[in-house]
Amino acid sequence: MKNSSTKTLYNPISFLKQKGFRKVNFEGNAFTYISTFDSGHSISFKIFKKDGLTTLYKPSSGGAIIVFEVNENGEFEGYCPIFLFGIWNLKLSFKKNAMWPFLYRKEGFEIREAMQQIANKNSTRFTLD
Repeated sequence: MKNSSTKTLYNPISFLKQKGFRKVNFEGNAFTYISTFDSGHSISFKIFKKDGLTTLYKPSSGGAIIVFEVNENGEFEGYCPIFLFGIWNLKLSFKKNAMWPFLYRKEGFEIREAMQQIANKNSTRFTLD
């Protein structure tokens, strides 16, 4: 068995930033809006702040976004939000074999799988610094 001190530190936030994710700045508010553009149309998403979690997002295909929420232990949850009719917030899960127009769900799945593989290799060594 390897000594845990020889394992590489795994930083999920740095990993996501390397993949093009940006940290959501809630500026003291309970939620914020994120807008993307696709085919000349603005698409808005309402993202809620959760205590103890760092929230990151990345624009994806079709004007969608992929969101990951990471806690201080390096555990994470990912989803694709939908702000339906400007009233309801829905969270779509990632999907391995998603087809157009839902390719963003496939991209999220692939990123989550890569993160889980790295986390499993380095299961006892996390850092969020």
